[in-house]
Amino acid sequence: MTAALAFDTLQYSKRLQQAGVAAPLADAQAEALAQVLTTGMDALATRADLERVTLATRADLERVETGLKGDIRALESRLVSSEGQLRSELRLLEQRMTIKLGSLLVVAVGAMTALNKLL
Repeated sequence: MTAALAFDTLQYSKRLQQAGVAAPLADAQAEALAQVLTTGMDALATRADLERVTLATRADLERVETGLKGDIRALESRLVSSEGQLRSELRLLEQRMTIKLGSLLVVAVGAMTALNKLL
């Protein structure tokens, strides 16, 4: 969007002439300044441009937020599932260790009994 800027080249030229600048030079400077201001205005963002970008940015952020929330829920679910599997594996490991310890105790008691009878 092009924003309009009110710039009176005739008045500017007259002020330059009153300050002692020659008329052709004053007119040339006024026209050059008007061209610069007009060209520069094309590159400036308007309020509508800023509002449009703000709305688009908000929409993008909402999409990202929604995606992140979904990802977090999925990770939480996987974490709960992994925790359950880990607890189950730990129970099995505990049972196997208990069995092995019991077996070692039986062997140790048997060995002590055998040594006791021999001595």
